[in-house]
Amino acid sequence: MGKKRKKRTARAFLALFLAAILSASLLPGMGAEAAAKPKPKINKKYTCVMFNKMKGKEPGILFEDYDPYFKYRDYDYASQISIENPVPNGKITKLKSSKPGVLKVSSIGGPYIQPLPKKPGKSKVTFQYAGKKFSTVVTVKKYENPCKAYKVGKKDYAKKFNKSPMYGVKNYGTGEAKISITPKKGWKIIGLAAGSGENDGAIQIKNNTTVSMDNYNVQRVRTLFKNKKTGEVVPLCLYYGAQKNGNT
Repeated sequence: MGKKRKKRTARAFLALFLAAILSASLLPGMGAEAAAKPKPKINKKYTCVMFNKMKGKEPGILFEDYDPYFKYRDYDYASQISIENPVPNGKITKLKSSKPGVLKVSSIGGPYIQPLPKKPGKSKVTFQYAGKKFSTVVTVKKYENPCKAYKVGKKDYAKKFNKSPMYGVKNYGTGEAKISITPKKGWKIIGLAAGSGENDGAIQIKNNTTVSMDNYNVQRVRTLFKNKKTGEVVPLCLYYGAQKNGNT
């Protein structure tokens, strides 16, 4: 075999080898895609808010999430602690609260943990999931209404938030209404949005803005309050179209 023929054969073999590697990297479940599969995880800390006088109601787990409409680290409530990126048939085992007198926890199936706050304080929650150990610190706090005035048009809903950070109004508004929010002493407003849709108020607005309420234009009025001293954030939500007027 001549030298030129050997070189052509070597080049052809190398080309076939590189093509095989490229094809394998493009197959489902192989290459970078398989390596990038997200693993189960949980936040390092949560705040569990005890709603005042809300008997029979689930506690609110306050968590952070990015909201492009607020252009800020948004805060919202959930009723359970959930594991991100759960695995099929994954189970929570060896679930324990370091201070059951502050917080009790129970597994409710799948990647969910149900907290039951007993009194203000901190408790470390540990468990195993998908063969790995996890832990998070839960701070239990009593809910505090941070607003002095929560006006939409002529109606002031401030006292409606004394029991819960969420209040539902049965009937939708009509015409134009001025949204005017006043925080209590020691608090400030860091986010205000009003609108409709799944984003609980998809349009960021300035305080004392007049908006149209017609055609279900405003379904949510959400406000983020921040304590000037402690840095605590409390989100309040007034929503329209509830089955009946009241806290949820």
